[in-house]
Amino acid sequence: MAKLTKQKARKEYTCSKCNRTITIGEEYQKIIAMYRKPKTVCCDCKVPRSELTGSEYYAWLYDLQDNMTLETIEDIQQILDDIEEQKSELEDKYYNIPEQLQDGEAGSILQERIDNLDEIYSELESIIDEIENIDESDLDTEIKESNFSSAEEYDEAISNALEEYRNNLLEDKKEKVESLINSIE
Repeated sequence: MAKLTKQKARKEYTCSKCNRTITIGEEYQKIIAMYRKPKTVCCDCKVPRSELTGSEYYAWLYDLQDNMTLETIEDIQQILDDIEEQKSELEDKYYNIPEQLQDGEAGSILQERIDNLDEIYSELESIIDEIENIDESDLDTEIKESNFSSAEEYDEAISNALEEYRNNLLEDKKEKVESLINSIE
């Protein structure tokens, strides 16, 4: 666990986040973590939670939770890929510890994290499938019953309607996705 303190500068420092000069007498934040060089951060910059933990897993998790964007289906897919990669790393760690320790506290913590990520992965995957696998039967009959002068006009109207439907569905699912990501322990 890292320690975050506020101090008054007795000499000039450079912020490790924005490279701004911290002048003498100005307040700044100092991050002191075991086995790492202390970091100096100006008070204008936010210190991310990921820098305040000594755990690789929690650093990854806090970065994921604090930096997630959910504007497109690709954003959710990227989160899914990140979860899959982290799950794989945890599985490697689990299988690389001695068998007698796999049943101990360290092994059970790793297994709980793996199971939790697997559950979240499955739920996110089903949300992506639901958004991506929309077809014309999901659309309003109003579009289908409209008169179009050409097949191209009809195809374009259907394509636009499908895209709008996907975007609306994505908007509806954002809160659920956010909730799932924030429920990871």
